[in-house]
Order: sequence, then C-alpha cells, then structure tokens
Amino acid sequence: MKQTILNELRSTIGDETIDFYVFAERKVPRLASIFFMFFGIFWTIMVLGIGGFDFMEKFGAGGDSFYNTMNAFMIMVSGIFVLVGIGITIWGVVSFFQNGGHFVGTPTRLIHYKNGATKIYPWVDFTGNVDMNPSKRYITFFLHSNRKVEKGANMYMICDVINLFSVDDILEIERISRQRITENKDSNKFAF
Repeated sequence: MKQTILNELRSTIGDETIDFYVFAERKVPRLASIFFMFFGIFWTIMVLGIGGFDFMEKFGAGGDSFYNTMNAFMIMVSGIFVLVGIGITIWGVVSFFQNGGHFVGTPTRLIHYKNGATKIYPWVDFTGNVDMNPSKRYITFFLHSNRKVEKGANMYMICDVINLFSVDDILEIERISRQRITENKDSNKFAF
C-alpha cells in the first residue's frame, strides 16, 4: 500500500493522515465483462437467426401490401433487438478495459478518484457491512441511503455500494475500514 499519491488527490486529502491508498485495477469483475460480451454476441446471433434472415428473404418477394408491411415491421423489431445485443457486447468490451480508480482512506472519509472526478464518502455513512474475498482480491462496502422500500409491514433500506476489484492488501483495508466505521458510527442517524 506504499504508493505515490497523485497530485490531484493531495489537495482533497489536505492535512489528514492517510490510512490506505490503493488503485483498483478493474471497475467490474473480469468474469462479468466476459459474460456480457458472450451474452451480447449470443443474443445478436439468436435474434438474427430466428427472425432477421427469414424476414429478409420474404421481404420484397411480392404479394399483398399487408404482408410486406408486416414483414417491414418485424424487420424493425428484429433490428431493435440486434441493437440491444450489440450494445450489451460493447458494454462488456468497454468494461473489460476500465479501471476502478484510486481509493484513499483517511480517519474521517473514503475518497474515490477516477478520471478527474472525486467522490467523498464519510465513514459515518457506511453501514458496517463489508463483503470481501482476499483470494479474488475484491472488497465491497455498503452505504446508508435515503431510499427505502416497503414490503408488507416491514420497511427496508436500499444500500449504495462501493466496489474495489483487483486490489492488493484486502485484509488490511478491511481491518482499517471496520475500525474507522466503528469510530465514526452514528446509530441514530439512519433509524427509521
């Protein structure tokens, strides 16, 4: 965790001590990116195989205008589904190469810096729930939010999520984060 801190982050951090500084190599897990690439390709091939080629063959073959109009409509619908498949594939390829940004933990907040944009999360906003897997090198933090959903007689809060994928020293980050969340916890802030 001994890395050189970016100059853009120095002004944001100020005089605070740095508990940890890591670079998340990935925005999403590699397996998720690969899944979306293959799913998008599969989706596109299936739509073209089931509907696209059949309608292209019959379109313009003659016949009444109702038949041609319905074929044109089905070609447009197939085209929309093909565009969805291509979009899913492109998202998978782009997410495969995106990094997660820089994360800095201080005694009062977690700072996330990526592509010139800085997001600051005070430790008081964290729920204390942390999901991690040191062998897969990821850690997920859950934050309180103001979004609530009612199911039956119960009220549930929908948490915001911060993911750090492909990060080194997961156990050390988890230990420091739990300590800071406990120190800054306000139990009355999110009672409902």
